[in-house]
Amino acid sequence: ADALDPASSALVVDVDTHTRADGADGTALEEAIRSSLDRFATEAIHDILDRAAADNGSRGAEGVDAVTHALQQAQVEALVLDARLVDSDSTLIALDAEPWVAAAGDATGEANALAEIPVAEALARAAVLTSASVLVEEDDPGAPDAPREERLVREPRALLRWPEDPPS
Repeated sequence: ADALDPASSALVVDVDTHTRADGADGTALEEAIRSSLDRFATEAIHDILDRAAADNGSRGAEGVDAVTHALQQAQVEALVLDARLVDSDSTLIALDAEPWVAAAGDATGEANALAEIPVAEALARAAVLTSASVLVEEDDPGAPDAPREERLVREPRALLRWPEDPPS
């Protein structure tokens, strides 16, 4: 870890386990990896949402309409989707060219509609096609067999590459 650059060193996790010996159990290593990945993902989502909320939210978009509009402008740097959004019946239109996604009735320019697809899929697709990162926010159930907490689906949120209303 000492030979790594600081950004890589921050990702190193020491696990005191012996997985190469005959009969060794890799469970501790697997749990350490799972825990580290969960922690890194949670930290990344918090960082994105904090940055989006800074300066009175000028670099953030929230809700399907606002995030769709920002994606149509290739303005999204990072998109955060609630894992429960996959259960939504809402749809958007996937396009074959920029702006890549549209709501019913939106102007699409020269782009043609490919299909009406679930909103989570449409937003993630448009984000990837515009070089934005996509993070999925999952609930931590606390225990492997714990029931999922009842709550409403969180609206999609995005960190914007530039403020919605750039200074003139």
